[in-house]
Amino acid sequence: MKEFKLYPVNLAKINDITFNESQKFFKPTELKKNNFFACEGEYTQQIGFLEEGIVGAFFSNQEVKEYNKQFFVAPSLIGAYTPLLTKQPNKIVQQALTDCQIIVADFSKIEFLYDKYHDLECLGRKIAELYF
Repeated sequence: MKEFKLYPVNLAKINDITFNESQKFFKPTELKKNNFFACEGEYTQQIGFLEEGIVGAFFSNQEVKEYNKQFFVAPSLIGAYTPLLTKQPNKIVQQALTDCQIIVADFSKIEFLYDKYHDLECLGRKIAELYF
């Protein structure tokens, strides 16, 4: 949990009240090697924080040839961020390459907090810019 609190420091300043309020929505879970966090064609609803492990992101072309897009190494945010924002089906698969420890939240609950905690909204914008 320590890494989770320190992660946003380089992106935006989050006060303790905001962090404590948003942390309530995150639940620890395990993602076993070869299991998927985000699948192609799904409507993504969750965002995660990778505490331990490695997750690969890849997509397939029409000939079903896979292309690596990114590797997430802990500590890192994971999730199909573009579909979260656009409400479109996911095109990029995210698969655990090792056993992973993650903290997961429903993205809509985090968005709900944006109106109340503008520092969290700023962090969300900075993350969107980073991934764009």
